[in-house]
Amino acid sequence: MSSAAPGRNANWIGWTILEWTARLAVALLFIYTGYTKVMDPATFIKEVRSYELMPFALSNFTALVLPWVEIIAGLLLIASVWRREARILLALMLVVFIVAKAAGHGGDCGCVPTYSFIKPLFEGWMGFVTNAVLLLLLGVETFLERLRRKPAPEALPDIKQEPASA
Repeated sequence: MSSAAPGRNANWIGWTILEWTARLAVALLFIYTGYTKVMDPATFIKEVRSYELMPFALSNFTALVLPWVEIIAGLLLIASVWRREARILLALMLVVFIVAKAAGHGGDCGCVPTYSFIKPLFEGWMGFVTNAVLLLLLGVETFLERLRRKPAPEALPDIKQEPASA
């Protein structure tokens, strides 16, 4: 008998590590980017307005609320509290970011401040790649979480059917 948990693949600890790595990568990035926006709201408001995708007042509201949503969703994902909802929210934000970039916005995406060490990850075509990879990591994390939680066939109870009596 292997040292793996009963009814699991012998490499199940590797799947758990991969799941946590994917979860932490996405969550920590959103927490970091949200934090940088909270620390400089005036700049982020200008960047959101530059997209010209929504009315002025709504862009102000979005710029003030979105960073907090990013931080809270990242924290929920790490804490495994409302994890499914946090994943859905983060995935929706990533899709919106990809669509906004595809809409032809050539300026600063506003993802991170210009002084950030990860700024190159969000510039030009690399922004598409980064957001797609983050979306993929969320998918991997979701798949692995479901894979780990699904009981193996040998772990299910053996239910014997009694013949129907007439």
